[in-house]
Amino acid sequence: MYARFSLLACLAMLALFTAPVGGQQTPEELLQSALYKQQVEGDLEGAVEILQTLIDDFAEHREIAASALVLLGRVHETLGSANAERAYQRVLNDYPDQRAAVTEARTRLAALTRQPATTIPSMIQLRQLMGESDNAADLFGGPYPDGRHFVHTDWNTGGLAVRDLATGESRQITQGDREDGDRMGPKVSPDGKLIAYLWFPANPSIDRRSDDPSGLRVVGTDGSGDRFLRRASSSSFFSTAFSGSWSWDSRHIAAIMHNAESLDTEIVWISVEDGSTTPLLTFRDPDKFGPNTSHSPDDRFLAVELQVAEDSGRVDIVLVSTEGGGTLPLVDHPADDRLIGWVPGTDAVLFQSDRSGSWDLWAIRVSREGIPGRPFSVRRGCLLYT
Repeated sequence: MYARFSLLACLAMLALFTAPVGGQQTPEELLQSALYKQQVEGDLEGAVEILQTLIDDFAEHREIAASALVLLGRVHETLGSANAERAYQRVLNDYPDQRAAVTEARTRLAALTRQPATTIPSMIQLRQLMGESDNAADLFGGPYPDGRHFVHTDWNTGGLAVRDLATGESRQITQGDREDGDRMGPKVSPDGKLIAYLWFPANPSIDRRSDDPSGLRVVGTDGSGDRFLRRASSSSFFSTAFSGSWSWDSRHIAAIMHNAESLDTEIVWISVEDGSTTPLLTFRDPDKFGPNTSHSPDDRFLAVELQVAEDSGRVDIVLVSTEGGGTLPLVDHPADDRLIGWVPGTDAVLFQSDRSGSWDLWAIRVSREGIPGRPFSVRRGCLLYT
């Protein structure tokens, strides 16, 4: 999983070792309690109550009080409350000498005061591409950039096929034989020239060093130039579904690999030109299916959904830098939040959340620096991804 350390977290950890025994709670203890309520128990109202007590009773402890106001703003953001701006503004007004808190408060205020893109809800249209009764097609394919075609695995032949969404007819791109292996999870590059897919031979050798190993392959949309981009090995293999993401410049693919020895899962950035690999993020994924991912329009970030804790069943969304790794929180909420992806050509990320009691479609705007704004509802009762 990813680290969530900040000045607040460090102060809270320090409090565990410096707090006196007995008597009234110190401001450090109160801050630690609020963090525990927010991050472990998910009790946001309880965190607000503790933080408000700390701020009211210990205003003279300026560093702690300013940090508490920043955390209070964060909690109010999660609750969708306008009190977030008030908390951040109070940091600027009452604690101008606390530089770290002031910097974070200004950053959050700038993100919150940006207006949501009002065109996003009107841009989204839902239509059925294929039905579950179509046994020949694999629904884990992907659309072409023109929006009129859909690439998928043809399970009758084991090859790749393209569906004309207007006529419902499919044509083969690659010939296949189910007895030889499977071509899975195809996705078309944004420039419409290549298709990436996973190849799994029917009878791979135990050490995965057969003449035809599994791995990530690319092929032209006209069926030409079929080649391996990255082969699996005796110690690592790809996710059973291509749950990676093409970069918008069509030069890289973010893919999911599992290490059979360490049991770790890794997101790697693979060059389409020469197959060279850059590690982006390592985490535990017991299901070995891989998280959903999506590149930002400038390819500087990769949005990734990750479990908050092992076996928790709850997912949040983070940003992973493609320019040297490192993560930033994007959607951090006690609800279950599932990534849909970046809206092409915009600064908005779509995701699905059950925070209102039903699965709804939400969006959040992200600055070029990776700073998220406030999530806003796009469509109620919209189950797109589970």
